[in-house]
Formats: sequence, structure tokens, C-alpha cells
Amino acid sequence: MLSFLHNVTVGLTLGLVVSAVYAQETRVVVIPLGGYDVSSCILTSDSCQNGAATLLCPDGEQEIPCDVQSCSDGDCSTKRVFLTSGTYTGALGGLNGADATCQSLAEGAGLRGTYKAWLSSSFESPQTRFVRHSNVIVRIDDAKIADSYADLISGSALDNPICVDESGNDLCEVAVTVFTNTDISGNLVDNVSRRVCGDWTRTSFDDYFPSGISNDSSGWTSGTSVECIQNAHLYCFEQ
Repeated sequence: MLSFLHNVTVGLTLGLVVSAVYAQETRVVVIPLGGYDVSSCILTSDSCQNGAATLLCPDGEQEIPCDVQSCSDGDCSTKRVFLTSGTYTGALGGLNGADATCQSLAEGAGLRGTYKAWLSSSFESPQTRFVRHSNVIVRIDDAKIADSYADLISGSALDNPICVDESGNDLCEVAVTVFTNTDISGNLVDNVSRRVCGDWTRTSFDDYFPSGISNDSSGWTSGTSVECIQNAHLYCFEQ
């Protein structure tokens, strides 16, 4: 039997959230409660099989339309991404230093969770170091970027460009450069034999490498090229 967890506000609709495991997959069921009194009802195990939840109530069964969302490990929250408000040279302190910058900005803006920079070095990339979750990815202003990590790296254009910073400021009117060295599939895009910016530890006049354009949904990760001595932003993804 499914168990009631808590009431939540879904947009402007009050909903009841329940969870269960179907064939080893955790699903969360959101049942709109507007106009329904289900305080004495029990949700059956066959709920939402056909788009409606069956509740056993004192005066009989009630069917209420609902939505079933598949989630990663029972986590149905959205994952956030932001463009850093500040700019940096290629001397970021390595990937760990770049991640620390993202985490510090996130915490300073009151954002929960763990954040990592969308960067590739000669030995690591988002494909090797990011959590491959199935959660919807959104900007700080809740505009959707992609349906999941798999959708993010599918090669399709983003639903919206990543041009809002950690505090929710809209920077979309101006195209800014973003350090990435990462292709649309989340892999290292530059020659692996070259340590771009000394794997993000130094500036150099002769290191040109692919980078992103913040307000371009197609060229967001490798639409331009920059060098390490230039100042550029970072993309920070919640894990």
C-alpha cells in the first residue's frame, strides 16, 4: 500500500504526494486536492496506472486525476544551473577550484545542494564527474534547461539558454563567454594531449580552446573559442 507523505503546493494547485516502487523504479504521484476531501481515504496500490488515482473512502471509491513522475532514487526535485555572476581567468585552481567557486557562489545566494563547474580537463569531464540524474534541470528563475542529464547531453538545443546568475539576475541580453572545453555530449572537446590552461591552473597566451556562449541555446558549450588569459564565466550545475 502507498503511504501519504505530505501536502505540497504544486504551482497554484495543492497536491498530495505519495510514493511507491514499481518494478524497481521509484515513482512519485502528485494528486491535486482541489475540491476533494480525502482526509479519511486510503490510496490503493494500483494508483495512477491509467492517469487516475483510486482512493478508498468511507462512502466508496473516488477516482482523482493525477500525474506520475519517474525520479532518480526517489528524488523528484529539480536540479538548478546558473551562470556565474563573476568572471575568471583560466587559473581556476584546477577542477576542484572551479567546483569550489561554484559551491561558494551557490551558498552565498542561499542555494542548497552540491554544485560543480561544467569544465573538462585532460583527464576528467562532466561525463566522468557529474551525477547522471533524471531530474529536470532549471535555471534559478525556474526556466527549464533540459528534461534530465541525458537530455542535456543529447545534442539538442537547450530549452532555454543558461544566462541567469546564482542570484537570479537575468544576463541574457548580452552574449558572454563561458569556459568549458567541453562538447555537447559532456566530453573533453580539445586534444586530450594538451593540458588546457595547465588543466585550469594557469593563464597562457597560446592556449585557445572551445568555450560556450551564454545566451545561445545551441552554442552554449562550444560555440566560440577563448584563451586562458581572458576573463570568462562558468556554468555551475547542481548534482
